[in-house]
Amino acid sequence: MKKIFTILSVMAVLAQASFCSELVNQTSNGNKELTLEKTISMLIENNLALKDAEQSAQAAIARSKQKAGELLPQIDIQASYTKLSPDPEIAFPGFGTIQFFPEQNYDAHITAKQTLFDFGKKWDSYKAAKYSSEAVQNNTTAVKSNLILQTQYTYYSIILLQKSIEVQEQELNALREYLDITQKKLASGSATSFDVLTIQVKVEEAKNKKVDLENNLTKQSITLRRLICLSDDIPFTVSGELQVQQEKVDAGYFVSLALTQRPELKAARNIVMSSKMQLGSTGSERYPTINLFYEYGYKNAYFPDMSAILENTVAGAQFEMPIFSGFKTYNKVKEAKANYASTQSKEKDIENMVVAEVKQAISDVETNIEKIEAAEIHVKLALEAVTQAKVRFENGVITNLDMINAQTALDEAKLLQLQANFNYIISMDMLKKAAGITSDIKN
Repeated sequence: MKKIFTILSVMAVLAQASFCSELVNQTSNGNKELTLEKTISMLIENNLALKDAEQSAQAAIARSKQKAGELLPQIDIQASYTKLSPDPEIAFPGFGTIQFFPEQNYDAHITAKQTLFDFGKKWDSYKAAKYSSEAVQNNTTAVKSNLILQTQYTYYSIILLQKSIEVQEQELNALREYLDITQKKLASGSATSFDVLTIQVKVEEAKNKKVDLENNLTKQSITLRRLICLSDDIPFTVSGELQVQQEKVDAGYFVSLALTQRPELKAARNIVMSSKMQLGSTGSERYPTINLFYEYGYKNAYFPDMSAILENTVAGAQFEMPIFSGFKTYNKVKEAKANYASTQSKEKDIENMVVAEVKQAISDVETNIEKIEAAEIHVKLALEAVTQAKVRFENGVITNLDMINAQTALDEAKLLQLQANFNYIISMDMLKKAAGITSDIKN
């Protein structure tokens, strides 16, 4: 159980940055009844932490498309006007004046450029951006999965607390009934003031437990409002039961599923491929590049009439070969190799972490199944003990304190059973999350 709280507390830190959007700050008549499906649907629709992650993914997609655009021809239009003063000309005696450039210079043209060959530098750069984009998208899926798990935990915590308060109220009513009986016995002389005092202490203890449960219920309700962005002026009730449907747990199946489906592992693999492509792109900077260009437009400054604006075209090819860059490219390649090796190590570490999380979650599920079975037996035995204690109490065989202890043991057994069911449900949710199992929940 401590492990569950530890993991979910980390998720809670991330969720602290999630504030409510204005989408649900609307008036509502009566209580809003929340099912688990509706609660998660509101989380997905309104949670700002998730929206922020989704926008980051969209930005990453746009960056990869920018790199894809560099593979296509680059076309632009340019226009310029230049006035020269003094006008560059030379006077030749007997021949007149020869003008080298017109005083008014005009130039308007459209230019197309295309890289013909660069040893895959731009292609590798595009692939690096694409894998990086996919990594961000997988991280967004991981954020969504974590938020859903925290919402499920909070939702079932509210149900657990509601049921626990009901059990505590039953215990209080039983104690008050025994207190009334004991006070009547005290008046008739068949009980002592110590018996009355003992029951009064038990009543106050039960009240304190109920107050603590109600306080925890209030805090969990506040957390749920924050997660699904439900404003304080909209009352809500959580409907549901801690129903346990035990599922068969195959460790091999869940481990293999996690190795293919966990978004964190997918993101790590995307980053490895991105760094590999970046290494290829960086290494290509040492090789030549061949570019083609074509220009079409109108300009003046042609002999013999310098002022006439004429149609002109320019076409050609450009060859670039780096010779020496002050060891810049060498060190960039060295850095890229180190980054690539680092991402491979991180991928392996995340893979080990994923397998460990699945195995731990399976251990929790199996343990909680045993606890559920033990809790069911515990409740049956406690119920039988109360039945027998009532008969013995009515016959005067046992004291009020014995009767109260039997009743308290039954109530505690019911609370333990609720807790066991809750722990199993949460452990199954954590196992599915650890294996990368997601469910598409619609409104």
